[in-house]
Amino acid sequence: MVYISGPTGRGKTYTAEYWAAQNNHGRTRYVRVPSDCSRRTLVFTLCRACGVSARGNTADMEANLHKALTPRNVLILDEAGHLLSRSGRPGGAIELVRDLHDICGCGVALIFTDVYVREVKRGANADFFEQFLDSVHTIDFFCIDAILSILPRQRGNVSMSNLQLVNAILYVTENGCKWRALPKSYGNWHTVYVRMNRWSKKGVLQRLFEGLQRENIIRSCRQ
Repeated sequence: MVYISGPTGRGKTYTAEYWAAQNNHGRTRYVRVPSDCSRRTLVFTLCRACGVSARGNTADMEANLHKALTPRNVLILDEAGHLLSRSGRPGGAIELVRDLHDICGCGVALIFTDVYVREVKRGANADFFEQFLDSVHTIDFFCIDAILSILPRQRGNVSMSNLQLVNAILYVTENGCKWRALPKSYGNWHTVYVRMNRWSKKGVLQRLFEGLQRENIIRSCRQ
């Protein structure tokens, strides 16, 4: 399990949706957690997202989820702060997340805004959440900001964001394919190549990969 945190308006939702669509061969489920989410509401929402029956009582729906989810699945829960009750007390919804991870072995990514992270770590029930977070790795969204700050500032209407371009470059690098073989979902291969080549000549590409290594997003070939 991991949790991803950062301020509002930094692209966490876009990044999560894009990653879910492009990775894990369709086995990733992106779910936006409803406000003040109860355990039953979360079970129902996850059943619908996973394409399994959402009929019956809560126990029946949970059993359906246990059968459907495997270690190959990843659940991305956006607005994970809604898993906390309005009182801030630990509730069944967040316990369900841990149960699914422990029982099914599926990957779980919880996306929080900073205000909810402060509540989890410093609120009245910090002792409970400390035990919960012991098994959770942290990804600070500021590391993505640090990478994007290396790249040229974009102005006006652009057909491809810097983040999309980075994803396309990493795909080609990881898979060793030709630029023409870049999947269309990553954008026009020629646009990607031209901008990548421009970055390379200006030294941007070198700084990008150094930044990715520094933030442990990719590993150096010398390691």
